[in-house]
Amino acid sequence: MELTKRQPWNHTKHTGRSASLRDGAMLLELIVSIFVLAVVVIPASQYVTNALRASEKTQSSVRTALLCEAKVNEILAGASGFRTNASGVFESAPDLRWQLTVSQTPVDLLQQVSVTVQNKETSRTVAQQVVFVFQAEAAQQVP
Repeated sequence: MELTKRQPWNHTKHTGRSASLRDGAMLLELIVSIFVLAVVVIPASQYVTNALRASEKTQSSVRTALLCEAKVNEILAGASGFRTNASGVFESAPDLRWQLTVSQTPVDLLQQVSVTVQNKETSRTVAQQVVFVFQAEAAQQVP
């Protein structure tokens, strides 16, 4: 048995196409692939951008709600008196201001204490908490 030397496969000989046509087809495949990738990546990046914005907005809302709650707790603990109206700026968030409003309710010895947090630049209310406080020391003085 005689071994014959195999000839390399010749694309042009078997298909009739030249190398330039084959290279053109590869270029067309590459362009289509890039187009398909762009069609998928662009909307996906918009979803990521929207998710980041929503996350920042949620984080800001939680921050202002916690600041508002902390101010209410500070007032109720007696660190600041709640017998009068007051306002100020948060030390940890200089872009936000708080306003305390104390009002009498129709029920004797019960006061409504409201803390409102606003954006300093826009004056838009971003958080508000209302609590009702029973004046125990005043109740003890009633005969």
